[in-house]
Amino acid sequence: MPILFVVVIAVLLVLVEAVTQNQFYLGVFTLITMYAVLAMSWDILSGVTGYLNFGLAFPFGVGGYTAAYLWTAYKIAPVEAIALSGLSAVFFGFLIGAPSLRLKGHYFIMVTLLVPIATSEFLDFALVQDGSIFGVNAVVNNTSFVYNASVVIFALTGIALCAVAYSRLGLVLRSIKDDEVSAQALGIKTARYKLIAFSLSNLFSGMIGAVYVFSNGVASPTNFGLLFSALPVFMCALGGIGTIVGGVIGAFILEGAIDFLRISYIQDARLLISATLLVVILLFFPKGIWGYVRGESK
Repeated sequence: MPILFVVVIAVLLVLVEAVTQNQFYLGVFTLITMYAVLAMSWDILSGVTGYLNFGLAFPFGVGGYTAAYLWTAYKIAPVEAIALSGLSAVFFGFLIGAPSLRLKGHYFIMVTLLVPIATSEFLDFALVQDGSIFGVNAVVNNTSFVYNASVVIFALTGIALCAVAYSRLGLVLRSIKDDEVSAQALGIKTARYKLIAFSLSNLFSGMIGAVYVFSNGVASPTNFGLLFSALPVFMCALGGIGTIVGGVIGAFILEGAIDFLRISYIQDARLLISATLLVVILLFFPKGIWGYVRGESK
């Protein structure tokens, strides 16, 4: 059922472009799909595996900077750049993830919070032009390409992560979340499986980060900002943590509603609005909206 849900949403997103070519609406749905990908990527590591990651902006930003560099330096085609950006996010994430996944609880959380902040400050210091890479204009004026790329990555992310979360591999990941010590006692090599979840999370975050940069024409330290780490967490909690599809529901509610309203002060206060809405929802639906739909509201 979760995979079918993702497929239905992907088909509806394809139909949106067939119905309207309005740049505003396509832009809004592009942002929704981007945040949905980030939310699902967060959920596979944090919701399913139980390692709370508040630094999702790191692979997102790495993917964006990789795409920007590949285009400006080598004029690599956007499709290839997006794929390589995902692999780059996996590589750099592995350098950090391999040692940090040995940590647990609040120690792991602190590392994930600090890494994107430190990376942003380093880029601001090391690169000219305030740490930004300009001139990423391959598809910045091609709304159709950006939209279709985000929809394709959304479908790939949803199908792949739902297949993982509801497979035998998913059972192993959930056993790590429930009791990692017991899982190790049963002979499960938890370090290996945590790295798999971490790599999957980084792969799709990096790919969608590349699309984001191609849609804006610039990679900047703001790509490592709090917005790209915090909002996906709210979206998953709203829709249902550990379900994968809950992040999709949360993305449509939070990002979609805020963008369609087009009120400036609402845009500026989106984190506050998201947090308030999250508290209200969780008071009545502790398992999130997807949990309520499945009859797990208590």
